[in-house]
This record gives sequence, structure tokens and C-alpha cells, in this order.
Amino acid sequence: MALFRLKYIVFLTPLLLLLSSYTHYLISQATPNTQISKDSFLNVYFIKQGWFWTSFVSILSICFINSKRRIQRRILKHLNMYLVFTLWWYLFTQHFSFISLNSPPLMDLIFTTTGGSCNFNVFDTNNLSNEIDVHSNNSTKSIKLISGFLKLNQHFLDHESEKRRTMSIRKLLRYLDTKENETGYSNIKDAVNYLNCNIHDKNCDSPINDSSRTSIEQNKELRDFILSIDPTVENSSQKCRKIGGAWSGGHDPSGHMFLLTLMIMTFLTISISKDNYLFVRLIAAMFGLMSSYSFMVTIFNFHTFAEQITGFMAAYIPAGLYIYLLM
Repeated sequence: MALFRLKYIVFLTPLLLLLSSYTHYLISQATPNTQISKDSFLNVYFIKQGWFWTSFVSILSICFINSKRRIQRRILKHLNMYLVFTLWWYLFTQHFSFISLNSPPLMDLIFTTTGGSCNFNVFDTNNLSNEIDVHSNNSTKSIKLISGFLKLNQHFLDHESEKRRTMSIRKLLRYLDTKENETGYSNIKDAVNYLNCNIHDKNCDSPINDSSRTSIEQNKELRDFILSIDPTVENSSQKCRKIGGAWSGGHDPSGHMFLLTLMIMTFLTISISKDNYLFVRLIAAMFGLMSSYSFMVTIFNFHTFAEQITGFMAAYIPAGLYIYLLM
């Protein structure tokens, strides 16, 4: 592969980052608050399954080498790139569990090290002044205000749609329903009843039996109960979101940016490689265009710019060095 082509691959992705960021700036000035659903077809079936599509194209590039000379060397070249990139993708984004070793991905370690964690703040804590006075002898006042005592937090999973918030609470309830026999469940029973009441649109005026617990305490008891069953939930975004928690508070490197950067660089390498048949190169080019579009959509809609840069650099530096030095 010619040197200028290697440089083209290595520098094209940062150029795409700059162009996308500048375009986003211009669009945000004209039409602020433009959002794209995380449940879109592209996000669900392409980006979130990104390494499947990367593996598919990479395997094609390994199986269909367009050369009879040094074929073994060419196969190994493409195979090694795929294996190295796959290992780095796995370490950075996937929860690693093997025998006694149980480690969160590197992106989650960055998040928790900078103060982030998994929370279950499903109850609103912003209106504490409206909570009942548990020392008051006025039972009528207690009954009247108990419906406002616990209120769903509309900022739980901030920046998410109402549909996704409801889905997360349903996940949380399904998880808690399987833990009724666990020690400490009685402490969160009132909270679970209230959540069930809201999710199923029933009368929620007075489902709380213990009025001595504030919304802050209910949130804390939910979290403490879940962590007492599985402490790794606190440090694993995958486990946190699986049971309906909110991953918030720290610097969260963009997993989408990381994945899409690796995908673009892989597809570009294959698409201009003379080692492969034309149909393989065309397939890689098509996936490269889809990845580039997804890359721009991610910059427009998800994470802060700093988190996007972190995710991008985590993929770009090792992949760029590998391609430049070894391909």
C-alpha cells in the first residue's frame, strides 16, 4: 500500500471530526435543540451492532485475497489488524469476566475515576420543602401531602425521552421483582409499590406506608439494596443500564465515537487495499460511508464535545499507529 494512501487513511478521520464539529456548530446556531432518537433504525441495527458488521467485512477481506503471490502474508496482515482492533475494542468497551477476574471496561474506569457512578434516583429530590413533616401530629396534613412525598424524577436519565425513562423504570421493576426474597427488600417495598402504581397508571395518592422516608432516602435505599446484591453494578455501564440505572456524574467517553472511529479506519483500510477483490472493497466502502454518516450524527446529538474527543482519541491513536506502521 502506498505511503500517501496510508497518510490519507490516518488523517481522514480527524478531518471528518473537524468538519462534523464545525457543521454541528453552524446548525446549532440556526436550529438549536435538534435531537435524533436513540431508538432510530441506524442506531439500533447498525451502530450498536457495529463490531458485528466490522467483523463481517474483515472476514470477507481475509477470505477473499486477490493475489496468488505471498498470499499467506497478505492474509496474516488483514487477520492481525482485525484481531488487534477487536482486542482493543473489547478491552475498552466490554465488561471483562474470566474465572476470578471481573473487570469493567476501560471506558467505565475513566468514568468512575472522574466521579461517575450508577444511580437509581427515580424519585424527585428538588421539592424537599413540600415533603411532609414527619414530626407533625396533623394526620390530615400527612395524608394530604403524601401524594407529593414521592414523585417521579423527570430528570432521571436526563436528555432521554419519556419513552426511554419509562422503559428504564420497567427494567428496574422487573429486576426488583426477582429479588423479593433478598435481605433488605422490605426497606424498598414502598418505593417499588409506588413505581408500579405510576407505571401502570393506577391511583397513587397514598401507596406509601412509611412516611418517615424522604425521596433522597428512598433513592439511596434502592441503590444500596441493588449494590448489596451485585456491587459490580456501580462500576459497569452495561450492568447499570441493563437493570434500568442511570450512568451519570463523571466524564463518560463516547463509546459511539470510539466504535465508529475504529470502524471507519478498518473499512477505509480494506476499501483501498489492492489485496482484496473489487466486490470486497466496494462493500467496505459502503460500510465506511454509513459509519461516517453515523459519526456525524453522533457528534450532532450525543455526549459533550470533550467526551466525544476522548472516545475518538482512544480509538484513533492506537488504530492510526497500527495502520501507519504495520499496514
